[in-house]
Amino acid sequence: MKSNTELHKEALDQALRQALGTSQSALRKQALERASTHLIHPGLVLDSPLLADNHPWRREALAVSDAFEAVTNGMEEPDALAALDDLDADSPFQPWRHLILALHFFYDGLDEAVRAHLASIPPHSPVAGLGRTLGAMVAGSASSLPFPLARLAEQVVQPDPRLFPLVQDVAEGLETGQEALFWSALSDWLESVADAAPQRARSAVLWAWNQLEWRDFDEGVLLDLAANLWGRAESYRLAALGTLAWDAEGAALLWLRFLVTAVREDWDQERVQEARALLDRFRGAAESQAPDAQWSEIWFNLAAAWNAEVRSRGWEDLLLDSEHPAAPALPRSSTGQLDLFA
Repeated sequence: MKSNTELHKEALDQALRQALGTSQSALRKQALERASTHLIHPGLVLDSPLLADNHPWRREALAVSDAFEAVTNGMEEPDALAALDDLDADSPFQPWRHLILALHFFYDGLDEAVRAHLASIPPHSPVAGLGRTLGAMVAGSASSLPFPLARLAEQVVQPDPRLFPLVQDVAEGLETGQEALFWSALSDWLESVADAAPQRARSAVLWAWNQLEWRDFDEGVLLDLAANLWGRAESYRLAALGTLAWDAEGAALLWLRFLVTAVREDWDQERVQEARALLDRFRGAAESQAPDAQWSEIWFNLAAAWNAEVRSRGWEDLLLDSEHPAAPALPRSSTGQLDLFA
């Protein structure tokens, strides 16, 4: 009795033979669609005697195989994922491409992107079961899956034993007000996940900024943590986004500091323009809180620095009004985010 793999292999070879033997695009498309329903593993194409080594489908099989291995072994390679863009639109590997990209975005914590790719997997595809499992994990409903898929989901989402103690220490540091424990555990956690899941690490930094609304912790530590991972400009950007809800004045200054630092770090013009377009919203939120003279002094000093940077690059359309009335010198505040600009 033939195994399930052997049956799929025979059916796949038959569909590939039909696709290779016709010049009619409609028949070729039908044959490739049928082939995709039996493509339970890229290796079936790699092992097929029907295809020469340089055949496009064999190259696609190799690209998909490499990308799937990269996205599932914790050592993602950008070039392997980029190679998936070269698949033909009617390639039988398109469902595999969507599954691989969904897995990539799942580990980055981008649930909407996961759902978008899963929605493109045909229900009759051999990878549809894995897609349903991934979708259930994103939705938090893995327990409703059939037992084999539920077991797979349980294994995937099992906490990493190396990171779990760090998460506990972060929570304990917050709950008990142990600042040193909180920063130490958060730093170790970020360094452990930043390379493999940078978006998840950035989300954790945003979460940490929100926690600081209620705690008298040294905010400069969080700026330095993010700067060590992604640079000073990105650190200011995350700080501005993470504090906007509870300190609009400080967030506006951080966003302007982000802009100044971004141009000095040679961010490209398009990215800088996009960030500059949001500055008026940050300023409006800050001024709705009636900031004091010290805030205005810092703002206009940063605006002058910004204008000097954009003028030197010929970006006149990005200039800010940096004129402000003279004000008496004020003592620096010893509380709040203004300390970050002292």
